[in-house]
Amino acid sequence: MGAINMTDFLAKCEGVITKLLFSILVAVVLVGSIARYSGYPVTWSVELSQSIFVWLGILSANQALRLHAHVVVDLFSGLINKVPLVAVTINIMHRLLMFSFLLFIVIHGYYLVIVSSGRTVSSIGFSYGWVVAAIPVGCLLLLITMMTQCVTDINEWRRIRRSTTQGKVI
Repeated sequence: MGAINMTDFLAKCEGVITKLLFSILVAVVLVGSIARYSGYPVTWSVELSQSIFVWLGILSANQALRLHAHVVVDLFSGLINKVPLVAVTINIMHRLLMFSFLLFIVIHGYYLVIVSSGRTVSSIGFSYGWVVAAIPVGCLLLLITMMTQCVTDINEWRRIRRSTTQGKVI
């Protein structure tokens, strides 16, 4: 598989997993609510739903990044977008900065998973490492998305640079 096909495959898998987790989350919360209302509370429903919500949140963050749907502050975007080369250069620098931050989180998140794996989620009985693993796994997915977007930006930067050196006005 090429780079584009692999990212499409990851996006589809991530979408299926996210939909599945959301369905499970709704079912767990519904069962917990009905059981509590009936006078027979299910103690594990809250911790399980919180654990699922962590994974759901981090996977959804990557989907939002892929679709360029994150909230942005566009105070200067009107001015910057008038000079496409500057806008693309700023995007590339932003992505490289985010790449560094995400790599830092992946590395330290891995150690957090190791430290947390000895602890168990009390009412469910599985390792807390599975919950904490959402952080490095999600940030790794964000890194992959960020890299593909950065490659696109670099290609755009080259295209703009080529057209401006040939005397064309964009």
